[in-house]
Amino acid sequence: MAWIQDEPGAQTVEDLLVEARRKHDELFLHEVNLAEVYHLTIRPTGEERARRLADQPLSLPLRVVSSSPEILWQAALLKAGYPLSLADAFAAATAMTL
Repeated sequence: MAWIQDEPGAQTVEDLLVEARRKHDELFLHEVNLAEVYHLTIRPTGEERARRLADQPLSLPLRVVSSSPEILWQAALLKAGYPLSLADAFAAATAMTL
């Protein structure tokens, strides 16, 4: 979201994406986080623009990851133990699991 909305941290995300593309690496994006892109852009921009924004990550060196029992459990543990949003818990759980 920081990268799409040009918020603090956007340059860090941009650098990671450029480096991943240069090295032919693949980064991971959990499907819950992709849904968050839709959710947080529909209200201010409308559904059509939100769809265009949400499609941007699909053209990047990203692989959209679906939930597995391991990711679900890890996200639940993180959410229960730390003051995280559910989407952040899924992002962290995906990173920890893969």
